[in-house]
Amino acid sequence: MMFYTVNTKIKAMRATLLTARDYENLCAKDGNGVVLIKTEHDFAKISAYLDKPARDFLGKSYLHALCSDGAKAFSISPLCDKSGRESLKRVFGTDADLRNILWVYRLKKYHGINGSAVYSYLNPSNYKLSAEEISKLVHAKDMAHFSQIVANSFYGGIFKSLSDFTEQNLTRAVRSQFKKEARHENIAVICGYLYARHLEIKNIRAIAEGKKHGFSPQEIFSLLHI
Repeated sequence: MMFYTVNTKIKAMRATLLTARDYENLCAKDGNGVVLIKTEHDFAKISAYLDKPARDFLGKSYLHALCSDGAKAFSISPLCDKSGRESLKRVFGTDADLRNILWVYRLKKYHGINGSAVYSYLNPSNYKLSAEEISKLVHAKDMAHFSQIVANSFYGGIFKSLSDFTEQNLTRAVRSQFKKEARHENIAVICGYLYARHLEIKNIRAIAEGKKHGFSPQEIFSLLHI
């Protein structure tokens, strides 16, 4: 695969993604006036620049993971080269860790599920979050204690307080990791772009739903993944 060509194509396509200012305008006006561009459509435009292993990897595995919103359970395919596998392990390892943190938080705060019962809801995979740290989170005596454990972990910079335990912070961190991996010029460049497009689709739908239910522009904007 010629990544110089692919990178040039992705750079041009990234210029079409909506900005924070675009979202503010969409939240404020009636209707949205945006035609959704599906990740499958973007993949079709990129595929001409890919070799068969990369097309198979993205078409059969990655797009399915995005569409099912299950990237955390994504298995790194042997069709991907070593550099790509290592990059995506770092990205999806981060995703898996952060989702486990959020699940423990939500189970404790909103569902009253504590202790060992929490484990059945978690992704068994872990990356920088050790089994010992997960155990401490699961058995935290209260939410303040839980927050302190996270603050002292590898992900303390993402979840600094109880108000930071949001899906938006998770997707922001994953997108940031994709940006870091782009320097390796491997398949993570394409995956990162498709992930950004996936979030854009979620945002447009969230704006439509927010307006449908009478949310203010500020309330809607706060729900977006930016």
